[in-house]
Amino acid sequence: MPNRKPARWVAQRAMIGVKDLPSNVSWVLSKTLAQPAGAAVNGTRDRAHQVSAGIHDAVPGTDSVAVRLKRAREAAERAEQAEREALDEARRAKELGDHASKVSTEGQRRVRAAEDGGAKDVKAEVAEARRKADEKVEETRARAQQKADDNVRAVSDDARRDDEQARAEAEKAQERARDRIAEATEQMADARRLADEAAEAAQEAAAQAQRRAQELAGEARERAQEADERVTEAEQAQQTAASHAGDIARALRAPEVPDDLDELTRKELLDLAVTLDVTGRSAMNKDELVSAIDEASRQKR
Repeated sequence: MPNRKPARWVAQRAMIGVKDLPSNVSWVLSKTLAQPAGAAVNGTRDRAHQVSAGIHDAVPGTDSVAVRLKRAREAAERAEQAEREALDEARRAKELGDHASKVSTEGQRRVRAAEDGGAKDVKAEVAEARRKADEKVEETRARAQQKADDNVRAVSDDARRDDEQARAEAEKAQERARDRIAEATEQMADARRLADEAAEAAQEAAAQAQRRAQELAGEARERAQEADERVTEAEQAQQTAASHAGDIARALRAPEVPDDLDELTRKELLDLAVTLDVTGRSAMNKDELVSAIDEASRQKR
């Protein structure tokens, strides 16, 4: 047999036993559903005894091994206790799950029942509301129809009274119109008579006016002829007066020019040139002024 360290070997064997304990919840549930709880506990206990026997066979008479075996048994017992508790929790979880499923199913059933009942209640209330609405509409229609009929009768009565009153007023108006037509006919006859008289008077006045116009036209022609003669005489007199006035004006405008112009100074010659309206006089010398003044005086004579 190979040489082994007792402590390490015991620890390895104990770990093998602990590792064989399941820690998965699914395994616990499957074990719970597959076999009774007592069988699982007994299996764990048998496995612990097998581990203990193997350790005693391998290392007999060792105190430290006994201590470790005790600890291993205690650990196995704790594992068994944990397994039992896990199984109990699994059973409770399954029971709660079943209860939750039943509660959910019952809740769905109650919801469907409530929905069905609510739909029926809604239909019933809608039907009742429609019935009341129809009754209300019928009552309103009847009142409106009665009101409309009353209004039609009232309007018909008013229209009949208005028609009778209008007919009476129309008859009175026709009577007044006939009277007015008779008066107008009489007044028209008077107007025609007056118009005839006025026409005769107008014709007489027109004849008199025509005769007077002819007389006035003759007088006007005579006066026009006299006026033409007077105009001719006036024109002749105007021409004669204009001729005399021109001679007088020329005589008045013509300055007296001395015969000895050469003896005058240039300033005196310039003044005389201004009187005779000699052009360019300011630029002329004394001899030129004498010649220009002599020429201008001869033209104005």
